[in-house]
Amino acid sequence: MAKKPSKTWFYETTLPDTRNNLTLYSLKKRDHTVAGTTYKSLHKIYIEMEDPTEYEFAMSVFGDYSVWENLCSLSWFKRHHIQMQKELVLKLKARTVRNMINDLNDGKASYNAQKYLADAGYLEGNDKKRGRPSKDELDGALKLAAMDKADTEDDAARIGLIN
Repeated sequence: MAKKPSKTWFYETTLPDTRNNLTLYSLKKRDHTVAGTTYKSLHKIYIEMEDPTEYEFAMSVFGDYSVWENLCSLSWFKRHHIQMQKELVLKLKARTVRNMINDLNDGKASYNAQKYLADAGYLEGNDKKRGRPSKDELDGALKLAAMDKADTEDDAARIGLIN
């Protein structure tokens, strides 16, 4: 595997004439087969590995954690990464709630688990209300938006849409 993250790794980010032996993955939620070639779903691998640290996933898929870090830092990949993280957290949360319910049915649930279930703490909207976002959070969101805009403009210039 190449050390530098590349769009050539993914079916969706390559044109048919630029796909090569490094084009191994799909950004879809399921494996994608085209003309007898199956592109493994990176999303599916990520979710099935159930590795919230992402270390074992990165080592298994890319053989080097720094490759994964670099890929995650690319603006075009960020939305895919964020979606995978959200889905994994939700999957792990669902399993935990299911185990709490099983413990409750078996009479083994702690008081805190019972309270969490009774208050429906597992629902998105039941998180504690927080105040205004911090200056650092706002600055981070602005920087991310600026990076996305710059990448979009670079891509548009590269393909000749703007001068």
